[in-house]
Amino acid sequence: MSPKNSFLSCVLISVVVLSGCVTPTPPLYRWGQYEDIMYSSYKNGGSDPVNDAVQLSEDMARTEAEGAQVPPGARAHLAYLYALQGNTEQAKALFEAEKAAFPESAVFIDGMIARMAGS
Repeated sequence: MSPKNSFLSCVLISVVVLSGCVTPTPPLYRWGQYEDIMYSSYKNGGSDPVNDAVQLSEDMARTEAEGAQVPPGARAHLAYLYALQGNTEQAKALFEAEKAAFPESAVFIDGMIARMAGS
């Protein structure tokens, strides 16, 4: 084997070995059961706001306990479920938390709060 081929082989082996040492980037958000709750509510043509709110609230608490970030829309969806139950104070607090976490949602969230206050 020529010195050039030996060098290239050594470099190739080093690259392969070192590429195994790369740790994957953790996901930005912990989606948990949020997508499953959303899917089942649309699939079944509606949802049980009380049951879905309990599941989503527990899942969000677990996400925060793990130090992960709650995904976009999860707080707003939980707020909507609370609004359906007539719990407007908790709904408004969660809408405001969604707006604080994702400022780009401000127009939508402000509209939801206004609609909730008008009903």
